[in-house]
Amino acid sequence: MFLVGGGILTHGIHRLAVLIKHAALQIARLPGIGSLLAALTPALLNGIAGIIAGGVALVLVNGITDLYRRFRS
Repeated sequence: MFLVGGGILTHGIHRLAVLIKHAALQIARLPGIGSLLAALTPALLNGIAGIIAGGVALVLVNGITDLYRRFRS
């Protein structure tokens, strides 16, 4: 889920998508294992973006829920 969500977010932000593609191209230049790492890099970076976005969403939902409970009582 984090990979899919992160991929959707990073593809929606053009500069971030270009940065991820550029990182994969630079890693591909490594001798030997570079091509394998280049294939894994976008998935890893999309996963990190998904985890960060999930954390932000969790903080926002918990904050709004806490405010709602305070005003309700």
